[in-house]
Amino acid sequence: MGEAVKNLYVHFPFCRGKCTYCALYSKAGVSPADREAYVNSLTRSISSLIPPLLEHPLRGLASLGGYPRLAAPSGSASRSGDRFCLF
Repeated sequence: MGEAVKNLYVHFPFCRGKCTYCALYSKAGVSPADREAYVNSLTRSISSLIPPLLEHPLRGLASLGGYPRLAAPSGSASRSGDRFCLF
């Protein structure tokens, strides 16, 4: 078996507008339904990591790219904050 995951990077590729200096993959103007589908898929993917993380905790968690506040259907910070809570 390979080495356990030590760091996790979560990318949220949706922005209000594409910045000219940004080299990260991102899309502007994506519909709320498409963003919600991405968040649901991301939540399922992260949830599948919970059992291994209980045995081998992460050393770091990073979230870059996009505008994560757009993750919430209404754009509210409290909703998006709940969405990415792992434990």
